[in-house]
Amino acid sequence: MFALSAFGTLFGFPGLLIAVPAAASIAVLIRFAIEEYKSGRLYRGPDPDA
Repeated sequence: MFALSAFGTLFGFPGLLIAVPAAASIAVLIRFAIEEYKSGRLYRGPDPDA
Protein backbone atom coordinates (compact mmCIF):
# COMPACT_ATOMS: atom_id res chain seq x y z
CA MET A 1 0.00 0.00 0.00
CA PHE A 2 2.82 2.38 0.86
CA ALA A 3 4.58 1.61 -2.42
CA LEU A 4 1.44 2.40 -4.42
CA SER A 5 0.93 5.65 -2.55
CA ALA A 6 4.56 6.77 -2.76
CA PHE A 7 5.12 5.84 -6.41
CA GLY A 8 1.72 7.23 -7.40
CA THR A 9 2.51 10.55 -5.74
CA LEU A 10 5.99 10.78 -7.24
CA PHE A 11 5.36 9.47 -10.76
CA GLY A 12 1.58 9.54 -11.29
CA PHE A 13 -0.13 6.71 -13.17
CA PRO A 14 3.11 5.17 -14.53
CA GLY A 15 4.33 5.07 -10.94
CA LEU A 16 1.34 2.94 -9.98
CA LEU A 17 2.28 0.45 -12.69
CA ILE A 18 5.89 0.30 -11.51
CA ALA A 19 5.17 0.28 -7.76
CA VAL A 20 4.34 -3.39 -7.19
CA PRO A 21 7.26 -4.95 -9.14
CA ALA A 22 9.69 -2.41 -7.67
CA ALA A 23 8.49 -3.05 -4.10
CA ALA A 24 8.71 -6.82 -4.64
CA SER A 25 12.24 -6.53 -6.02
CA ILE A 26 13.34 -4.39 -3.09
CA ALA A 27 11.80 -6.87 -0.64
CA VAL A 28 13.66 -9.78 -2.25
CA LEU A 29 16.96 -7.90 -2.09
CA ILE A 30 16.42 -7.00 1.56
CA ARG A 31 15.58 -10.61 2.48
CA PHE A 32 18.68 -11.83 0.62
CA ALA A 33 20.88 -9.26 2.39
CA ILE A 34 19.53 -10.24 5.82
CA GLU A 35 20.05 -13.94 5.07
CA GLU A 36 23.63 -13.31 3.95
CA TYR A 37 24.31 -11.18 7.02
CA LYS A 38 22.95 -13.82 9.38
CA SER A 39 25.06 -16.53 7.77
CA GLY A 40 28.18 -14.38 7.95
CA ARG A 41 30.93 -14.24 10.54
CA LEU A 42 29.99 -10.75 11.70
CA TYR A 43 26.60 -11.98 12.94
CA ARG A 44 27.69 -15.39 14.25
CA GLY A 45 30.77 -14.13 16.06
CA PRO A 46 34.23 -15.63 16.15
CA ASP A 47 34.68 -19.31 15.30
CA PRO A 48 35.21 -21.22 18.58
CA ASP A 49 37.29 -23.91 16.80
CA ALA A 50 39.84 -21.42 15.48
